[in-house]
Amino acid sequence: MIDINQIEIIEEDDGYYLVKYNNKEVAIEKDTESYFISGGSDRTPTMSLRLELRQEVKQVLAPGIFQDEESPADFREVMIFHEIREKEYEEAGLENAHNHAVHDEILYVFKFLPPKKQREYFKFAQAYREKTMKVLEDKIIKEVISNPAKFKEMSDELRNNKTIVLRMISQNACVFKYASEELKNDREVALEAITKYGEMLQYASKELQGDKEVVMEAVKKYGDALQYASKELRGDKEVVIEAIKKDEHALKYASKKLQGDKEVVLGAVTKHGSALRYASKELQGDKEVVLEAVKKDEDAIKYASKKLQGNKEVVLEAVKKHGRALRYASKKLQGNKEVVLEAVKRYNSALSYASKKLQGDKEVVLEAVGHHNRLVLASEELRGDREVVLKAVKKGGYQLRHASEELRGDREVVLEAVKDHPRALEYASEELRGDKEFVMKLVKIKGWAIEYASEELRGDREVVLEAVKKYDGPLKFASEDLQNDPEIRKAAGRED
Repeated sequence: MIDINQIEIIEEDDGYYLVKYNNKEVAIEKDTESYFISGGSDRTPTMSLRLELRQEVKQVLAPGIFQDEESPADFREVMIFHEIREKEYEEAGLENAHNHAVHDEILYVFKFLPPKKQREYFKFAQAYREKTMKVLEDKIIKEVISNPAKFKEMSDELRNNKTIVLRMISQNACVFKYASEELKNDREVALEAITKYGEMLQYASKELQGDKEVVMEAVKKYGDALQYASKELRGDKEVVIEAIKKDEHALKYASKKLQGDKEVVLGAVTKHGSALRYASKELQGDKEVVLEAVKKDEDAIKYASKKLQGNKEVVLEAVKKHGRALRYASKKLQGNKEVVLEAVKRYNSALSYASKKLQGDKEVVLEAVGHHNRLVLASEELRGDREVVLKAVKKGGYQLRHASEELRGDREVVLEAVKDHPRALEYASEELRGDKEFVMKLVKIKGWAIEYASEELRGDREVVLEAVKKYDGPLKFASEDLQNDPEIRKAAGRED
């Protein structure tokens, strides 16, 4: 009647089934990958079973019905028959081996099961396959969302399965990159990915990259997604304005026309001044635009026209934001006292951008050293000016090293330097570092100053005792004899 032979389950244990089919014994392992092997066994071809989401999904394993002890034996028999037939069709090189096996499975049921059992089986098989599909889908989805790149290794059928792809994208938008070309052109799928991660616009079809609604969703999430929009939409004012709301640097990808649109550029530079770099040459020379830019970011002056880099109002606005903007001012304004005074108040190296004349201007240098430790940038003449140097060392004792030789031998200057930092004594004159009366005065204030006292004074009991009164640390700079002196060790709190 129907040329299909019945499966006979000969033996079953925890690891496999031994079945007889077409006068051959076949060992069927449970829940491993399906394949035939020959040799190495006294049983004929061995085959293991694996249930999968279509035959194409090779890397995903799932628990099989064959581990379900509650399923009737004759139902398991049918399912084993299906697996054997499917593998035979595969070996024969037939396409859609799974569908052929399902067809034979139905014939098998009609031939070997009574009517009541047939109805029960088909109901069971449908529920089982739905459950298996769900289990496998969940496994695939879990694997792919943790590593989207794995999706590209999977079957075309799976990568074109809209339901599964949407489920994956809802958990990891990057899966969209590996979806089928058909789904990359699917508006619903693309929007699902793009509304989660705007950069996914780069993987959408050309058609969708030209779809205003899709692109608007992308730039709302990620302004720089504008770079993936069609040429037409990169010239759409509404789209570009939306993009720079999210990221002002999106102006970089706008059309030349919109990079020259004052409304668009103002929207970008009022958010972040450095966006001025992407504006047209004309707007880089527009005083209103540049003023707005430097109010937000002093470095924006770098992208202003030469004319505006020489505009006092613009440069003052920039250096008030941060003194380093003086670097991009015109030579004329780098020599403007009002501008330079504003700059040195706010940035310790601004004096380096001032003209040589102003680096030798006492008022400017006093302002600079009063705010920052940059005596090194002053002219040689002012590094020998007592008022300037005193102000500098009070701000930072180490500035003593940049003072003139004469002032490094000035008691008041050195005292003020050591008050700020004890090791400033290193830069004092040799004479002062060997002056016992003066060093005694210093170590009373800062015991650590003894480190740079003369060798003779580091071996002086009275000086060392004074140095270790507050802290024991300076003891290590005393002579070896005094480091081991019981009286001094006791004074330093190091009694053995």
